[in-house]
Amino acid sequence: MMFDYLRMFVDAGLRVIFWPDNLYYDKEYCRILQGYGVDVMYGVELVGNFGGWIEENGRYLDYVFLSRAHICAKYIDEIEAHSMARRIYYGHDLTFPRLQKEYELTGRAEILEEIDQWRRLETHMWRKAEVIYYPAPEEVAWVAAQAVDKTVRPFRIQVYPDEGIATARERLERKRAVVGTMGLFVGGFAHRPNADAVLWYVRDILPLVKRQLPEMTTVIAGSYPPEEVKALGRDDVLVTGHIADSVLEWFYMTTTTVIAPLRYGGGMKGKVIEAIRFGAPVVTTSCGADGFEAASEFLFIADGAEAFAAAVVRAVTDRRGAKRLVRAGLDYVSREFGYRSVARRMAADIPELQTIASGVGHLTR
Repeated sequence: MMFDYLRMFVDAGLRVIFWPDNLYYDKEYCRILQGYGVDVMYGVELVGNFGGWIEENGRYLDYVFLSRAHICAKYIDEIEAHSMARRIYYGHDLTFPRLQKEYELTGRAEILEEIDQWRRLETHMWRKAEVIYYPAPEEVAWVAAQAVDKTVRPFRIQVYPDEGIATARERLERKRAVVGTMGLFVGGFAHRPNADAVLWYVRDILPLVKRQLPEMTTVIAGSYPPEEVKALGRDDVLVTGHIADSVLEWFYMTTTTVIAPLRYGGGMKGKVIEAIRFGAPVVTTSCGADGFEAASEFLFIADGAEAFAAAVVRAVTDRRGAKRLVRAGLDYVSREFGYRSVARRMAADIPELQTIASGVGHLTR
């Protein structure tokens, strides 16, 4: 997401400076970003020296775009002290309410400390930022009620080339190259809700699915799977660990359905948007559908093991119904996450992006 927005800012004619928190030279991303014209800050000489850098350079900045409270809380005070730039904060998701849901589900006492920590971090960023972004409408409304003197807007967490969405639509009409009967889950396991989701699915839901679809296989794709997730692997369940983007795209292109059995988690789910964009039928929960307007028009939504299993079977066997939902999902992605559509919305806070919204500028993958 951040990679695409950096490129969008360059397309709009802005000079862009990217300050990664770890100041690490990532060979893959750094070279690509530099090729697009982004000034990437890195190196040991900068470690611990943001205050000096912003004091010297803050006068030249028009906008500062910050993401994730636990990262940008380290920088926001010095930015405020040394720059007149508009401070724009993207909150990613509402973390402390999400953790509250996790605590209610699991009862783990150590989560209470995390809740307090994140509440302090997030409310501090709301006080310091001038514009606040969150993905889901419910989050925007909630934060706007807490930070009544601030501008709070919805934020699009994915950006897709307009022609790429059109290609996905054409591919759907030609028929997807589905291989066998497969359910695909995608998600990094450093994020706890993902591990909970796949454990629940394989243990409680998949046996119900296989009563009607005995040939059903499941691919669990994501980095850093814990031992309990690795242990799910068997003949009909593949746990991949980290995979290349090209392999992940192949899975999206060939799977029968994408599953997102999330029981808790905040905000709009990027994994769901990505699956919709690839033209795959998606089965998720009410939690997984958070933030999507009229979600039932393009997602199979079910809560509880039996209902979720029935939805998976329906997504696989009702090809006509699944195709109808996929078409509606591609319309939604085009309207909400297409390149020029995203630029038009963000131009309210960064007017230079209006050049892209008007038809100038082009984002490719």
